[in-house]
Amino acid sequence: MPEKRRNPFREAEKKIRQLERKKLSIGVPGGVEEGTVAEYAAHNEYGTKDDEGNEIIPERSFLRWGMRKFNDETAEKFGEVFIPQFIKGEIKRAEFYNLMGMKIVGIIREGFGGSHLTPNAESTIQRKGTDKPLIDQSILRSSITHVIDDAD
Repeated sequence: MPEKRRNPFREAEKKIRQLERKKLSIGVPGGVEEGTVAEYAAHNEYGTKDDEGNEIIPERSFLRWGMRKFNDETAEKFGEVFIPQFIKGEIKRAEFYNLMGMKIVGIIREGFGGSHLTPNAESTIQRKGTDKPLIDQSILRSSITHVIDDAD
């Protein structure tokens, strides 16, 4: 009986499919109940309006901006480094996702106060003492994290 030949391409494809069974969530944990950090995050990410449609808080997309920045500038390099390590068994799925999550969270946090965000109103600058958007006590910034669902 002939010996079954090893197919490295099929093995690599099988390993890559393992990555598809995981979900990486980035953001502020918890529900958006009134007074929570998650509510504050949602108000800044999407902005708020009053009943007449007048803007109260302008949209300052820090999460979507960070994800776009990762996808546009970092994802390819990240994949080039860590996918081969995963395929070779040098890192596990959970570690792969944890590394990616930490990288994305870092990018998002670095974006706080950046020029890509809608500037603070003069009244906000007077109250906070800074013109940097989303910078106050760093509670929101430090609350951004990642969660891996179904990681081994």
